[in-house]
Amino acid sequence: MLPSLPSNLVVVIYILIFNYSFCFFMQTSVLPYLVKELGLDAVGYAYIQTLFNIIQFLGTPIYGRFGDIYGAKKALLLAFVSTILTYFFLAITDSVHFIVISRLCAMFMSTMQGCQMVLADVSDAKSRAGALGKLSAFYTLGLIMGSLSAGYLITLFSTQFTAWIATLGSISVIPLILYFIPTSVKSDNAHLTSAKNTSLFDLSPWRHVLSIPGVIPIFMICLLSGVPGMIWSSLLPIFSIDLFELEPHQYGWLMTYLAVIRFIILTFGVSYFTSRFLEFNIILGSVLLKLVSYLLIGIYPSLIWYCLISIPLSMADALFGAVSTTMLTNIVPESSTGLALGLNYIGIGFVGMITPIVGGYLYSYLGYCLFACSVALLEVIALAYISSLGYSSTTTYES
Repeated sequence: MLPSLPSNLVVVIYILIFNYSFCFFMQTSVLPYLVKELGLDAVGYAYIQTLFNIIQFLGTPIYGRFGDIYGAKKALLLAFVSTILTYFFLAITDSVHFIVISRLCAMFMSTMQGCQMVLADVSDAKSRAGALGKLSAFYTLGLIMGSLSAGYLITLFSTQFTAWIATLGSISVIPLILYFIPTSVKSDNAHLTSAKNTSLFDLSPWRHVLSIPGVIPIFMICLLSGVPGMIWSSLLPIFSIDLFELEPHQYGWLMTYLAVIRFIILTFGVSYFTSRFLEFNIILGSVLLKLVSYLLIGIYPSLIWYCLISIPLSMADALFGAVSTTMLTNIVPESSTGLALGLNYIGIGFVGMITPIVGGYLYSYLGYCLFACSVALLEVIALAYISSLGYSSTTTYES
């Protein structure tokens, strides 16, 4: 269980996710400006984002099964090698072709999934929400520092110099994985169960996970509520440039502001809410809060107004993400946590394949205000589905 683990393992996991997030959001800040320098518009940027999500869609379930079979060390090494290659090709790019290659290299860039798998395997059902919430908090801290640093590095140096820093930063944590992360963190029985069939492409474990009661509804909840959030986030860099007229360092401050809100909720709010409310009710309330927030955001395109309404929106997103992941890992066996997380990311990846393009066209034809209302309408669909499930409480898998 988490409290009895050697503290160095937990610390290293948090360092890894901070490093990954720091470097990821450096390159995320680079991408829209680099794309613009190469002459692409909002739709072109949306296609690049869609390609990234297609690759993630294909890679995450394989990565999850890989982690279950071969263990934490190899899974995290694979994730960081994929990450390093992605940033490297972005750093040397002088054409759209190199950006495309960098997106292709991101197939196994799944460090968050790998770290979630480790913490899910070493924590019990009661402490899991807090552990995963703190993991997301360190991810958010990396978002804060990465976005802020990227803004100044792009301004003072260049977009590609910033991508080089992200590449070297990712390389720097490889020794930590090699030295501190054990081969596997699963219990002996769970590890043996995972290794019974070492084929990454055997479908029987996939069918078993999907047959567990409660798994499909959780996948559907994440899918339906993920659509509006991903549509919005995919266009936020464009809003920042076109509507809010932000320079790179100012965009970094905006991302920092949003991340601080999320960090506070993940650090203090997840444990508070999960200890007082049913997880199902937290999910329902989060979706309702997101619905109202998008409607309010659409009133008019003001940066100050957006920053104000982002407080409840970020709160809802943070709670929804931590609690939905906890619900999923609580109801699957330890031998399949990686695969379950991978299957969940399939839904996220599928949504990501279409949302940037859909968002790009909606924004181009409807404008900002109607675009925000359309996103809110999609949350209505998610809210209706969750309400149709009725009262529910999570259960823990028992072998």
